[in-house]
Amino acid sequence: MSKTATAQKDAAVATVRHLIDIAKLDVLYRDLYFQRARTLLEPLLNRSNYSYLKENLASLTWVEKQLRAAVERGDWKRSQELTEHAVRTRASATANSELMKLGEEVYDGINEVVIDPFSAGFQVFTGGSTEKLLESRNEAIQLLTALERADPARKDFYERRRADFQALSIKGGINQPTEVKAAVKGPAELQQEALSALESGDLSALEKVVQKLMEKPAATETKNEAAGVTPAEAVELGDDLNFKFSEATLAAAKELGLAPVRTKSRRHFAHLRRHGWQPSFRKSETRQWSEDQISRLTYPSETSDKNRDAIEFYLLNPFLTSAGTRYQVNLVEEDLLIEDFPEPDSNDDLP
Repeated sequence: MSKTATAQKDAAVATVRHLIDIAKLDVLYRDLYFQRARTLLEPLLNRSNYSYLKENLASLTWVEKQLRAAVERGDWKRSQELTEHAVRTRASATANSELMKLGEEVYDGINEVVIDPFSAGFQVFTGGSTEKLLESRNEAIQLLTALERADPARKDFYERRRADFQALSIKGGINQPTEVKAAVKGPAELQQEALSALESGDLSALEKVVQKLMEKPAATETKNEAAGVTPAEAVELGDDLNFKFSEATLAAAKELGLAPVRTKSRRHFAHLRRHGWQPSFRKSETRQWSEDQISRLTYPSETSDKNRDAIEFYLLNPFLTSAGTRYQVNLVEEDLLIEDFPEPDSNDDLP
């Protein structure tokens, strides 16, 4: 191999490595990074050759067993054939070890779901402290800067993502102090506590609770819970995601079983978002407190029991998208392309 060809190979390998590394940090665009990595890796080790070498390596154990049996039988011709096969396989694996490692990450790794380390609240699952997140953000910026130079064909995309990371604000985890229970108790909760103290015969505790009730105005009980959606809360949701698909896009989508749909605005639920899952919910006592608070939330009058159960389910639990980012229910209008046919049984062919 000439020096030029070697240099080109080394440059391609380095770029593929950068793409694999940035895909672990910028997981929202993970599929695009892997798509580009496959394109660059194909001339060096395509998918078919990778699968062939992988199967050969996996069969070495079987070949060695066959070789041992042939030697024990004294079948020297078969022994020679199996020995040559084993030597070729090992030599090929050694010569392509670096590419095989990349192939494993690129061709097989795309199936993994990686948690976005920057998704709000998910740092508790990835072990990302504020310092660690700052380091990861700087690493992402450095990788994208290197990719701008190494892969000019996608320079504009890398530049945009680098700018996004540079503008990314890193905030520490949300800590909910345990004493918040006492701080946010309303008259109804204090009244229940008083009844419990009375039933248990704890007059000292009852006296303290009654004193709190006398000091706490009843009007504050449902101040926050009964509040409707304010303009500030609605603005936080952003603009509606309306989009007009071209006729060509609609025609191509129809062949895939996709139809255009516009979701309805659900901005009237915006005031519930502040009650959503937080890392502190992982503590059983905090989660119980949250469940109690959510059970007292005020919903729009047209909300059915089924919808209320679904809302509480989403508020109390974290959800992960197939892209590895945190899923939060979208409350604005949005134009989408979705499947408009029923999900077939497992034994049936797709439409």
